Amino acid sequence: MKAPLRRALTLAQYETLVKAAKERSGPQPTWATGRATVDLPGADGQFVSVSVEADVAVVGEEGVAEVLLLPGNVVLEAASFDGADATLLMRGGAHVALLPADDDDRKTVRLRYRVPTQPSTDGASLAVLPLPPLPGASLEVRGGRAPGPVEVWPTGSARVTGDTLSVQLPATPAAVLRWGAAVDALRRVELAVALAPGSDGAAITGRFEVVIEGRRALVKLAPISVALTEVVEGGKPVRTRVVGGWHQAVVTGAGRHVITARFRTGIDRGQGQPVVALTLPQAPITRVEAKIPGKRAVTFDPKVPVDVAVAGEGDDAVTTAAGFLPPTDRVAIRWTEPRSAPEKVVSANSETYQLVRLDEGVLRSKVEIRYEIIRGSIEELAIQLPDDPGVVLYKVSGDGIEDWRTFAATDDAPRQARVFLGNAREGSYRLTLELEQVVPTKFGAKVAVPLVRPLDVTRERGVVALFDGDKVAFAPATSGNGKAGEDALPVDIRQHLGGDIVNQAFKHIGAPKPIASEIEEAKERDFGFDARVESLYLFQQNALEVRAIVAIDVKSGKTDEITLSLPRGLELTGEVNAPSLKEAEWIDDAEGDEAAARRRYRVSLTQALGGHFSIELTLSQTLATEVTELALPDVRVEGAKVEKGVFGIASEGMMEVSQREATRLTKVDVAQLPRSITLQTKRDIELGYTYSFAREDHAPSLTLGLERHKTVETLTASIASIRLETTVFAEGDVVTRATFAVDNRERNFVRLALPEGAKVLGAAVDGLTTEPIADEATAIKIRVPKQRRCQIELVYKLRRDELGFLPSLALVAPRPDVFAQDFEWLVRVPARFSIYGTDTELHEVAASRWSPPDRLATIGVDVQPSGEVSERLFRLDVYDAPEREAALSVDLSLVSTPGPGLDIVLFLLALLLLALAAWRRALGSAGAGSRRSRCRPAAARATPSPKPWPPARSRGHPPQRNPNPTTWPWPTARRPRRRPRERGGRAAPAAPRTGPATG
Repeated sequence: MKAPLRRALTLAQYETLVKAAKERSGPQPTWATGRATVDLPGADGQFVSVSVEADVAVVGEEGVAEVLLLPGNVVLEAASFDGADATLLMRGGAHVALLPADDDDRKTVRLRYRVPTQPSTDGASLAVLPLPPLPGASLEVRGGRAPGPVEVWPTGSARVTGDTLSVQLPATPAAVLRWGAAVDALRRVELAVALAPGSDGAAITGRFEVVIEGRRALVKLAPISVALTEVVEGGKPVRTRVVGGWHQAVVTGAGRHVITARFRTGIDRGQGQPVVALTLPQAPITRVEAKIPGKRAVTFDPKVPVDVAVAGEGDDAVTTAAGFLPPTDRVAIRWTEPRSAPEKVVSANSETYQLVRLDEGVLRSKVEIRYEIIRGSIEELAIQLPDDPGVVLYKVSGDGIEDWRTFAATDDAPRQARVFLGNAREGSYRLTLELEQVVPTKFGAKVAVPLVRPLDVTRERGVVALFDGDKVAFAPATSGNGKAGEDALPVDIRQHLGGDIVNQAFKHIGAPKPIASEIEEAKERDFGFDARVESLYLFQQNALEVRAIVAIDVKSGKTDEITLSLPRGLELTGEVNAPSLKEAEWIDDAEGDEAAARRRYRVSLTQALGGHFSIELTLSQTLATEVTELALPDVRVEGAKVEKGVFGIASEGMMEVSQREATRLTKVDVAQLPRSITLQTKRDIELGYTYSFAREDHAPSLTLGLERHKTVETLTASIASIRLETTVFAEGDVVTRATFAVDNRERNFVRLALPEGAKVLGAAVDGLTTEPIADEATAIKIRVPKQRRCQIELVYKLRRDELGFLPSLALVAPRPDVFAQDFEWLVRVPARFSIYGTDTELHEVAASRWSPPDRLATIGVDVQPSGEVSERLFRLDVYDAPEREAALSVDLSLVSTPGPGLDIVLFLLALLLLALAAWRRALGSAGAGSRRSRCRPAAARATPSPKPWPPARSRGHPPQRNPNPTTWPWPTARRPRRRPRERGGRAAPAAPRTGPATG
């Protein structure tokens, strides 16, 4: 099958193809940033014209490179390299150009192609512009007649000049353009609301005037919560759609359009008077008109001037209200209408639970009425109250209550309270009443229990529960109601009793019958409770600390004291925390019976408590050094019916704790321990146990093995980094700024030994100025915080003589009394002094590697050099100052750079010395010639002189060796000798002569 000539690619496929082209071996094209120009189409145009210009070069091996241009679905109109048509082919569904790799010059690529446009949902136009694999491009979009703004993605730095939009694009395979969106198309909205007599709905006719600059726009009509019935323009249907929760009309064609829409909505009568609430699209001009049958008072919300007119009389009357609204998205139309007495169709059942408590001189009742509405709805509740006006209703609570009032008894109705609800209630409803009545305090006085009941209910039942007070109680009551127990109350009510005991209870079906009783002295009730102990045992070197929380769960009665049983030897070390705490003391004498294994500790309260409360205490026991086994001391609560507990065991680093023997304990994972235990220590809890027992002889026990280990002494403080900045001034002042990052655990001070003669200019700790303490003549101490890292900043100065022509400096670093690391020392000297020698045990590195510290404060005098400086940086990874015999130091040898005047002097001096040397050489040559002629023998003078060496070379022959190495072109007896020079530039002494003297 023949392959298709063209294949469409997605942007993802095109991007993958670009990446594969970059990873391909052989000559590779490299692109420079380019420029793209886009011409938007006219009103009926379907394509966007794109022009791209960029430079490309081929690097790598010789051959032909495949330059990926654009995906194959692009309508490519022209492609050229430096004005010449490019050689194109389709490769993998993309346009590829062939470019030789033997030419190193860059080629200018020019592409011209077209991209189709796509419509957007809001009437705008979209275009996806594929681009060559450029590292970046400047994009210009031209098209002045396009309505609305032009948007480009990905976004970059944008600039608008006239009708041209310029955007700088990053490296991207494509760009997206969007233009032509309609802006502020809606100009005027008119709504006409009409109500039919006896109807529960309103018919609304809306007239929407829009002005469109583009080809198409979406016009909001109404929210989807209303029913749209018709949309027309000029009598012709208009296409609509639902977008973003709105009915929207699709309007096409530029210019002015008038759309008519009809829809219906309901009338809300839930708040008493009827209301029609409308949600509107915001428009500059909005007019609303409402026609309501009858003569009505009409208001608009928001409040605006309303023109109200009434036409007709009697049942034919119609009220018309019209008004202009500000730009808003809602309007509510309210009116009044006559209300006739509704037919009584309500049917409800009720359950009443009355909790009556007797205290000294007062009787309090809390009543909860639970309605079950089985027919209709309830907007008003009536509750019958006792006829005695001494029974006061002081609180009514429930959902949606607007108001409540009490009414005295009449001939036709009993004394009652009426509760008004804001909205009609259906289903179920709960109402809570609270009443109180003053009663005699004398024992034997008669008392009638105040009872209430709901009125206008179909079926009624309930429970009356009596509660005794702390000092007074109800005598056995007489009543025609049936007796019941505490379980007659619902579970949710019993859970909120807070430990109170129901002494008497009566159940009734229908109206409750009267309950009569007398006041008598309260009998002491048996106090019963359960206890739960949560403890943490923390073993230290010579002590055991116990942190315990005792939770009391009262089952019956109340108590004002709790007695704890503690092992002898366990002492209280902290405060005791308990609600309404009066005092806490040992009951047994500490010097008493030594044979008793346990002691009693009493916690007294200011008032008797019931329900749930907790006691917190901290205990400790001293552990002798020779103790290797310990029976774990436990905390018990005397009188508890059931005692439960959970505890964890932790130890310090030098202690090792192990289980030896456990009885009636359950070992648990420490992750299952409650947070009240785990949050009491930062150490890891090693062991966890739970237990539960009801009898003293069944109490659990745990024996632990203890082993103490020696600890290795570690650093109490260390310095994480030291940064020194020393500035040398030509006047002789040496200023050093030192910064120390100190990790301190237990130390109070850091001691610093300064160079002799140093003057401290300022010091700070964590940015706060501090005053150092003088320790010795050349040492100071600085106070540092514990258990964290801090930063010490110190500035000090030394005075020495003014720098001369060849000065030398001995710089000494401050010496801390703690271990340090990451030591850096930056030395600055004036630029007119050159450093030609250094002597130090530090490592010299490039000054550019200096890492300055963070400055937390400005301390002392911030002395800075006025001119240029030379810098040297010295480093040391580890600086164990306490173990070193001397502080770190740097010795510098300097030389002053000569000035312009000194240059001239030195030049003249050099000329003088050169002339003197030439004169002495000339004198020596003349004397040697005369002596040589006088001392030479006659035979030697007659012998012809040898030919000069080396002889002349003929072309093409190699040079000849000297046949007589001792023969030179000059007399050897007078050949000048140079003394060998020693290291350092000084001449070595001349060797003694061994031959006979000449001349």
